[in-house]
Amino acid sequence: MQTSLVVVLAGLAQQSGPHPLAPPCLTHNGAAWPANSQPKPLHDSKAASGTLPLNTAPVMADVAVYGASSAGVIAAVAAARAQPSLRVVLLAPTSHIGGITSAGLGCVDAGNGSVVGGFAREFYTRVGQAYGLPHNTAAWRITPAVAQQVFAAMLAEANVTLLTSVGDVQFCGPTNASATPAPAPGTPPRQSAPWVLTTAAGPSTTAAVLIDGTYEADLAYACGATVTWGREARAQYNESNAGVLPEPSPLSAGHCQFNVDLDPYDDAGRLLPLVPSPRPSGPAGEGDDKVMAYTFRVCITNRSDILVPFARPPQYDPNHWTLLARFIEASNFTSVNSLIWRFALPEGKFDVCNYGPLSTMPVGLQWGWPNGTTKERSVIFEAHRSHVAGMLYFLANDPRVPQTIRMDISSFGLCGDEFNATAHWPPELYVREARRLVGRRIFTQHDRAQPIGGFSDAVIGLGGFWFDSVVVDRAVYSGGKLLNEGNYNDYSPKTPFDLPYWLMLPQHGGPPLLAPASPSASHVGFSSLRLEPTLMILGQAAGAAAAAAIQAGVAPADIDVSELQRALREQKQRVFQADLEQDDWVPCGVV
Repeated sequence: MQTSLVVVLAGLAQQSGPHPLAPPCLTHNGAAWPANSQPKPLHDSKAASGTLPLNTAPVMADVAVYGASSAGVIAAVAAARAQPSLRVVLLAPTSHIGGITSAGLGCVDAGNGSVVGGFAREFYTRVGQAYGLPHNTAAWRITPAVAQQVFAAMLAEANVTLLTSVGDVQFCGPTNASATPAPAPGTPPRQSAPWVLTTAAGPSTTAAVLIDGTYEADLAYACGATVTWGREARAQYNESNAGVLPEPSPLSAGHCQFNVDLDPYDDAGRLLPLVPSPRPSGPAGEGDDKVMAYTFRVCITNRSDILVPFARPPQYDPNHWTLLARFIEASNFTSVNSLIWRFALPEGKFDVCNYGPLSTMPVGLQWGWPNGTTKERSVIFEAHRSHVAGMLYFLANDPRVPQTIRMDISSFGLCGDEFNATAHWPPELYVREARRLVGRRIFTQHDRAQPIGGFSDAVIGLGGFWFDSVVVDRAVYSGGKLLNEGNYNDYSPKTPFDLPYWLMLPQHGGPPLLAPASPSASHVGFSSLRLEPTLMILGQAAGAAAAAAIQAGVAPADIDVSELQRALREQKQRVFQADLEQDDWVPCGVV
């Protein structure tokens, strides 16, 4: 059953042309899909015909944030702090808040701590306080429960209205004049009608400014903003890292690529599970609709007082792991550190991260997520959980695994004091890349490579990470050679870089929306923006901009960016070269 699920999902994602699950209002590789090939909407809803679902208690807000990722939480806090009189509501699709930052990603990928200021640094510093670190010391290694507690405290202190488990967006559009709520006390009259959004299980929410806090640009899509996904062709923006990569590539050399030859077929000549593609996506440099691989960042421990042993997943099939068994044997591995990373965290806990060419990323299963319906995403979610849980169980129990590895991994288990509501399993999948906003300008590889100050009139924060894409595909190349494709770690630009305001703005004439968690970038550009500290920096700017727009009675795109820069710097956001402080980021250590 496990094998067939992988095959079905991989086959679904390999279809050529526009993705069969993609909604309208999308572009791909820079061109709109023809009207006759637009796929089905994201969600089945009568709202698509203009009929709003009935809700008994509508919420009237000034700023509505949909999506409780780290960027969404910080955006809500920033808007509320900027103007305490504003009515700010955060709509969380599930009961979880904080995104992947509070769902197991304990090793913080900052790249350069000198750029992390403002509310993002406040978050990491408050986490450090919970661990008893010295005053004003940021914690770059965090545990899930503490992270979620800090996010919740910041929301409560800012008087943000938090609505959880509201489900997916069903409708988003402008209201008529009679539905327009009165402006908050002390704010000027609004120059345009607010927008209303409805969700599957939450109230109808009306707001003047919307912020998309989802990794998938779900709110932007629902509001009619243009979004895209996948990899642009190399020629589209003249990006050297774009499109299908030639393999083996110098950029993908290292632990993510196979260094031994493996037979990818079973005895009947069929592709083994864990091999999604019988051939490469296309010629080197060609664009496609594929995204980076996903995983769960499982929080584990070897503390006997809280250890929950890795259980055999339902419908576990040892044959599913034949390729991994062959890889272990061919590589003569005797240490689990050759197969997964375990980043040491406080409290005797560890963050499990993929390591090596065959690890906790089920390559291929992620392709259907960006444009999947709720039901389809649920299937993909469970398939990823089955993979990660199955791999941990395989390493701990399968006789094909060397005893040293089995004994090591068996001494660990899930943390019994984390994620109690989901049987100690992370409630959120690590969605590294999904849909991205197509805004007034696209942030590309060239923009990341610019020295700091290149966007001085538009900068609202600073980034500090390099170009980093994990594996996108795994395919059989000429001569039957099995290779991973799409991974690159280009460390050449290590200096800080500008985050321009237009990253978060839809195209001219779009909704009154900001998208800090799914910014307007190419695949390559996004690979340097996708890290959680950077998204929180964008989130703070989005919240402050929303408040400024309401105060001025204008759309977010029409605010005075110089005034936004001033306000952000007052909030300790690091905007210009002069704001940089010492780089205190320390990469995580592996056990």
